[in-house]
Amino acid sequence: MSTILISRISWWSHSRNWRPKATGSRPELAGPWPRILRRWPAWGCISKRNCSAGILNFPSAMENGAGKTTCRRSAPTSIGCWRNMRCPRLRSRPEWRTDGEAGFRPDPARAKTRARHALFAYSMSFLENIFAGLQRTDRPVLREIGDGRTISVTGRELLELVGKARGFLSTRGLKKGDRCALVAHNSICWVAMDLAMMAEGLIVVPLYARQAPVELVAMMKDSSPSLICCGDDSLRRGIIEPWPEAQNQYLFEQIFTAQTETTATVQLADSDPITIIYTSGSGGEGKGVVLNAGNISHMLGCTSRRLDLLGGEKQGQDRVFHYLPFCFAGSWIMLLTCLLRGSLLTLNTDLSKLAADMRAVAPDYFLNVPALLERMRKAVDEQLWQTGGLVLAIYSRAKAAWTRKHEHRSGWLDSIWLGLANSAVFPAIRKKMIGANLKALISGSAPLNLETQLFS
Repeated sequence: MSTILISRISWWSHSRNWRPKATGSRPELAGPWPRILRRWPAWGCISKRNCSAGILNFPSAMENGAGKTTCRRSAPTSIGCWRNMRCPRLRSRPEWRTDGEAGFRPDPARAKTRARHALFAYSMSFLENIFAGLQRTDRPVLREIGDGRTISVTGRELLELVGKARGFLSTRGLKKGDRCALVAHNSICWVAMDLAMMAEGLIVVPLYARQAPVELVAMMKDSSPSLICCGDDSLRRGIIEPWPEAQNQYLFEQIFTAQTETTATVQLADSDPITIIYTSGSGGEGKGVVLNAGNISHMLGCTSRRLDLLGGEKQGQDRVFHYLPFCFAGSWIMLLTCLLRGSLLTLNTDLSKLAADMRAVAPDYFLNVPALLERMRKAVDEQLWQTGGLVLAIYSRAKAAWTRKHEHRSGWLDSIWLGLANSAVFPAIRKKMIGANLKALISGSAPLNLETQLFS
């Protein structure tokens, strides 16, 4: 198991110093960051704006009408270049290998992943790609656990809900660029409403449903929404009491009874604003951060590629557990990433049952905040101290050995203790707390202290 830390690294992806040196079929990366790129290849550039040499993008080539491949620096709309490998820019790419007299051919292990993300990055907007993927699948993509029941929807069923929400929005006299507030707890309807607003070209302003109503009103007055969508009547009353003049508030039960709208998705340019996400306000008044389509496309590409590296050649859906509010940036990016990848995202709607739901889902990975990981680490330590015996001895010595390994001062006994813990103790802890399928914990929003990083 590993811990993935979300970092602000997008500025790296367009450095003009990243040029390949032609040294056979595998180039050496020039510039100040070659080691970083070799260690973390998923943090490269896969946005529409190519790097100066295109080294981190899918081959920029198109097959012309004569059946020959011509090199283009603009974004491709097909991958016909696989049939003709004479483009000099393709020879320097790491996903292509020599094959004697036959010339160059794709390395399947790399080309499969790059092909999928090339289509994502270049052929359509991120939203159109999500909708296309949902339309193709009849497997569950969202599951909601709460109130003693489980609700699941397939990709097509989710699109039906999106169509109903779009039908409602189309009757409200809204135009592209209008702002709409979304105040609701995590649910399948929240996801459908969010997708519907983006499909109509509206700017989504998601707000934290558990925040004080006075603070929510302050954020809405700052963003001036043309429409306020509330998950239930208690949330609407909480807004109206401190803000009686608020207009155009509607409940989900009103929205999802409308006639389905089947019009095409509004075309999105990279510069089009998509959402305004407000900071929590813990350090003062909450501030709205505008994200445009280009920002989101770039981040979804980065997260998808990193998860591809994590999953390897796994077949089938990823199982993802989720409990953090979608109104937070990292949580929302995780949602869109799962929809894009066709993963099964299970929503916990009752935090008092978080541990039980987590074990029942047995996820491959899930998004965390440091506070939860700290509590998990302390719970494990306390339980093992109460258990005592040989298990505690192995666990304590393995933790100390892992710390020494991190500090590059391991002893010959350390590998023995780590081997015992990895075979007998750690898998049991992982299975009991989270499930046997766990591959990684993704953490963001705040620094993660070293002890918890090593524990994870």
